[in-house]
Amino acid sequence: MFSAERRSSPLLTHNLAELVVRSGALQEGDFTFSSGIKSPVKIESDILRRPENFQIHRDLSECMFIMAHELDLKPDVIVGVIRGGVSFAKDLSGFFDRPFSARLGAKHDPAREREVRGFVPEGSNVLVVEDVVTFGTNSIPCVLDLRRDKVNVLGVMSVYSYGFPQTSENLQRYDILHWSLLYFQDVIHALRRNGRPVEHLEKWYASATDEYERLKNTRPLHV
Repeated sequence: MFSAERRSSPLLTHNLAELVVRSGALQEGDFTFSSGIKSPVKIESDILRRPENFQIHRDLSECMFIMAHELDLKPDVIVGVIRGGVSFAKDLSGFFDRPFSARLGAKHDPAREREVRGFVPEGSNVLVVEDVVTFGTNSIPCVLDLRRDKVNVLGVMSVYSYGFPQTSENLQRYDILHWSLLYFQDVIHALRRNGRPVEHLEKWYASATDEYERLKNTRPLHV
């Protein structure tokens, strides 16, 4: 059985990480998380949604479905966090043969309110689906909104998580379970196997938690 934040099997994790790297979805550059943290690397879901990566996207979705089955999750509705979680949530909706809905995470962009769609009946068991979880700054507001609508959120399932210690702390503060197919170290191992330098990424990862604490204490995050 999968417990909260447990990884997939080593062989499956190895293969999935290789698929993500091969797809080109792992991007290096200068990026900013919704929490305000700067990052030299990210998983770009738009690339996973390209036609040439259809099978990789499908494989990732199927593995999420298998994980949900092994967790004995029985959702009535699948909710994708806008934007990145939507395509995976649609896949899972088809696999489960359950309705699909889309919800915003952080509400710092009011213009995107119109993107919310799909009805979630009161009392429903809901599985929330994300593409990438960093510090939970999109997942948590989505879950809290759903709870205000009087639905039972089973947990958040993601394709990838950075696995920061603060992520677990943030989610646990709101009693939110989280499961992910891949973590930062899985991708690092895949890059290393492909002969790509990773020392700068590991150094950044070690410093990111300190940066998060600094930002959290100087301005409110979208949680």
